[in-house]
Parts: sequence; structure tokens; C-alpha cells
Amino acid sequence: KNHRCKDMRYTPGEDYKVWLERVRMFELGEAYKRLALGQDPSQVIKDLAYKITEKGLYPIYATIQKRNKKS
Repeated sequence: KNHRCKDMRYTPGEDYKVWLERVRMFELGEAYKRLALGQDPSQVIKDLAYKITEKGLYPIYATIQKRNKKS
């Protein structure tokens, strides 16, 4: 298991811009590692965009789900 991933958990109430910056920095680092291993740059960039988008949207989805459960 990647222990660094544990640090990527969203903390409810965390500033959204801070969260997105942490996600960006983490995923960029992972992308650099993959490039250093010789992986296809095009695929690395696609995966980077997908992961940042998915992780960036998580707090929004979580808030919507939480509000829907209250209704």
C-alpha cells in the first residue's frame, strides 16, 4: 500500500484551494516518477488530468451526498 496516499485524504472543513493544491502537488510528483520510469508521456498526462479531476471533485460529491441523506 502507498502510505503517502493516506495524506491525500480530504479533511471535512479543509479549505478547498488548499486541498486542490495538495492533490496537484501529489499527483504531479507521481507523474514525474512514471515519466522517469519511461512510461508513455501521453498516457501519464491523461492519467494526471483524470486523477486531479476525480480527487478534486470528491469533496463536492461528498457534500452533495451528505446533504441528500439529510433530506
